[in-house]
This record gives sequence, structure tokens and C-alpha cells, in this order.
Amino acid sequence: MATDPIEIRSAPGCNPTWGLLDHLGKLIVTGADTGKTVATEAELSKPQGVSRSVTREAVKMLGTKGLPSARPGQGTFVQPASSWTLFDADVVSWLIETQPDRA
Repeated sequence: MATDPIEIRSAPGCNPTWGLLDHLGKLIVTGADTGKTVATEAELSKPQGVSRSVTREAVKMLGTKGLPSARPGQGTFVQPASSWTLFDADVVSWLIETQPDRA
């Protein structure tokens, strides 16, 4: 998982928006609290070392996958798994990658 800001910004061939999208998607899928407010753009972008526009685009892309939803004047909230777009390849990949190994 791309948790190091340098990984997101400078991985060869990696667009920072896609890197942040992958990072945030995995965080949400691994148990972010449904209904809780997602951090602001500034709070999300600073630790990852990316701009607010990169963060805004990544959150918008997550929204199309059903993970967060924005409510004007209230914030952006994590949606329950039943709202996620389960035919989206990224969502399915995150779900598979984050499942504990079944031995």
C-alpha cells in the first residue's frame, strides 16, 4: 500500500491521483467507519505530500465508486459496503487485496 508520500508522488509511471485513489480506497475498504466524515482535502493531502487538486480528484473518483458521498455543507461521508459499486474493478481488487489470508 502506498503510505509513504514519496511512493505516491514519484513512483515510476504512477500518477499521483491514481496512487492516492488506491491508498484511500484500501483504507476505506479495510474498515473505515461507515457514516463518519472523511478528512478534509487539506488533511488528506498534507501527509501524502500531494496537492489539494490531486486529493479532490481522487475523492471524486472514489465517489463514482460509491465509497464516499458528499453532502453540501456537511462534508464527505464513508458509505456502507452495500452502496459500493461492486462491479468496479478497483473496488473488487481492494476487497480481494485486503481480505485476510484463508489458510
